[in-house]
Amino acid sequence: MDLALWGFGLMTSHGLSHVVSVAAVGYRLRRQRPKIKAGVQTPSVTLLRPVCGLENFLEDALRTSFTLSYRRLELIFCIDDEDDKAIPLVRSLIAEYPQVNARLLVGRDRIGANPKINNLVKGYRASTSDFVILSDSNALLPIDFVETLLGCFGPKVGIVSTAASMTRPENFPAELECAFINTLQDRWMLLADMGGFGFAHGKTMMFRRAQLDEAGGLAALTTEAADELAATRAMRRMGLGVKLAPEPVRQAIGRRRFATVWRRQLRWARLRRAGVPIVYPMEIFIGAFVPFACALGVVLAGRMPAWGLLAYVATWYGLEYAFARAGRFPSTPRMPLAWFVRDMLLPVLFVGGITGNSFEWRGKPLTAATSTDHHPPAPQG
Repeated sequence: MDLALWGFGLMTSHGLSHVVSVAAVGYRLRRQRPKIKAGVQTPSVTLLRPVCGLENFLEDALRTSFTLSYRRLELIFCIDDEDDKAIPLVRSLIAEYPQVNARLLVGRDRIGANPKINNLVKGYRASTSDFVILSDSNALLPIDFVETLLGCFGPKVGIVSTAASMTRPENFPAELECAFINTLQDRWMLLADMGGFGFAHGKTMMFRRAQLDEAGGLAALTTEAADELAATRAMRRMGLGVKLAPEPVRQAIGRRRFATVWRRQLRWARLRRAGVPIVYPMEIFIGAFVPFACALGVVLAGRMPAWGLLAYVATWYGLEYAFARAGRFPSTPRMPLAWFVRDMLLPVLFVGGITGNSFEWRGKPLTAATSTDHHPPAPQG
């Protein structure tokens, strides 16, 4: 077989998939978000936010909890260490918004190996609402956050979740983190959801309280190293699927160190490989490394001029830039370089995901336990 022709075919197929994913998900990000219908009886909702230490833009993120437009909302902050430096901040915000039904619970429980879920247990036990939202402390919640999540529920949906996008990068490693998450991982995550194969994301998960209780409560979210994988499997066993909200929630990141970005990406890669091993091998193909390598091979074989390779690369990242603009993601002058560095690192990350199980989360050593459930997620209704 002519290897140059084979390489050209891979270039073309990857290029078409890039165009389709950019166009489809870009359109999704521009659509009006669904909300709970007017006239429908509004259910009670509890928003649980786990807090652990002070981090970049924490006050901005927590403050968005108090400016949500949904009225039947109970807000519970959970901290497991009574010496945590975030406690004064949370208490001052609660005092600043006395009209909001908010409280802080401090105490340490342990129902499994997941530190975040252990922190949330006390809040879950104290809540009595019809729906429960678990939302990380660093998420910037839009004013219609609750209405949008409720609007995504259907009879066959057990979890409504959101992807997470990074914003406010202040140095190149932070822009590299944006490159990994915003225009690559979020794009494919949202495209999978559009095909009925959504997986929950731990940044935000909303459950019907009765269904989560039936699945075993928050303890059901500790059966895997990643609570989102455990939640997805728990709902799937009940014949329910996952639906992602139309667009990601934002997280302001500020400055990053390259080592921090790499450790986070490696952790997620190992969790994905352990949790969904049947899907993980496909990750080597989602970035630009394979098609760029094929294009280079075609040029070296003398079957395409060098300017053809440059045009291919420019078109690829031009489409990614258009997608970033459609999603209102950071599109700084250095983002094309960040996208290129990301794509060249993807094979290294892929191998790193295969060759280890250990990772660190907020200073705590954990292990990505290998799952025996290899079935794809159930379609949503």
